[in-house]
Amino acid sequence: MKPATCLLFLLILLLAPGLRAGDGAKADTLRTGSGEFLRGKFLKLEGGKVHFQTTDLGTVQVPVERIEELALGAARKVRIRLGIDVRGQEEVTLSTRQGLLVVRGESGEREIRLSEVKGIDETVPAGEATWSVSGRAFVSYTDGNTKNFALGYRFDVRRNTPLNEIKLFAEGNILQDRKLEEDQVRRRDYGMGLFYRYLAPFRMTCDLSQDLFINEFAGFHYRSVTATGLSYFPVREADASWSLSVAATYTVEDLIRKAEDREFFGARAGTEIDVWAEKRALHLRLKAEVNFDFEELKNVTALYEALLEIRAFEIFTLGISFRDVYDNLPPPKRFHHDVTISAVLGISWGGKGP
Repeated sequence: MKPATCLLFLLILLLAPGLRAGDGAKADTLRTGSGEFLRGKFLKLEGGKVHFQTTDLGTVQVPVERIEELALGAARKVRIRLGIDVRGQEEVTLSTRQGLLVVRGESGEREIRLSEVKGIDETVPAGEATWSVSGRAFVSYTDGNTKNFALGYRFDVRRNTPLNEIKLFAEGNILQDRKLEEDQVRRRDYGMGLFYRYLAPFRMTCDLSQDLFINEFAGFHYRSVTATGLSYFPVREADASWSLSVAATYTVEDLIRKAEDREFFGARAGTEIDVWAEKRALHLRLKAEVNFDFEELKNVTALYEALLEIRAFEIFTLGISFRDVYDNLPPPKRFHHDVTISAVLGISWGGKGP
């Protein structure tokens, strides 16, 4: 054997252990609470399980609660999810340090436990629409400009996709007693409307709505309100949401008794909080809304509403609501507030569809 060939052979023998050690150092490792040790490549975290490609067993799935330690051989770019929405994945650089995951993103670097992560490099499902239909019947008492007992109803239809929300509603009173001996009011007001929302980036939404109200007791044959604006969601999770919204409005009123009809622009600002608990069996909604009339700048109206509902037998709901309608410049001999307390019985169902 030539000296050069011998020298090359000896060099390969000397470097081979180091190369094998280097390859081992770059491999990912996983250790379970029962002492199992796996070496290979971390693939993803999905459905509460770590998908790990081992060097000898192929790809295995290990539940997160069984994992004692996951160590990555090298940092890598991944999509990580800490919230509930599977589409809310963040592009980060992931590595490990002393048994913790090190996440480096736009907001800086932070250390978290594997159990705190909902998903890593998950498959984003196709956008599937969900539908819900609900109906509510209520008995209410109003104290303010009128003292009323009323029976009423409201129907809602909703269709949600990852990018859009559409809502339809219809409501009204089927019986109302103003506690007056003359001119008993049996039917006072009805309403219907359409609401469309586009889910934009950065927790923003673009909103468009069209509402129509019929209420001769309030002085008009009908009132049409068209609104367009923006909303921001500081909180938008599966079981909790909080929105802040502003909108420009255009109102048309067909007044009764041959009064001159009104058309005016205005603005609306509001906030709404929805919270579900006990596997969505308990629902709390808080809503506040302020309306401005650009034709009469001093005139400001507001709506405050609270609704508490309990779900029973999957489709039935029982609830109580409180509503305060405020007018800072009421007509002569009228009050600022109309306060309504209602007991609500509802039914709702939903599912996936086109």
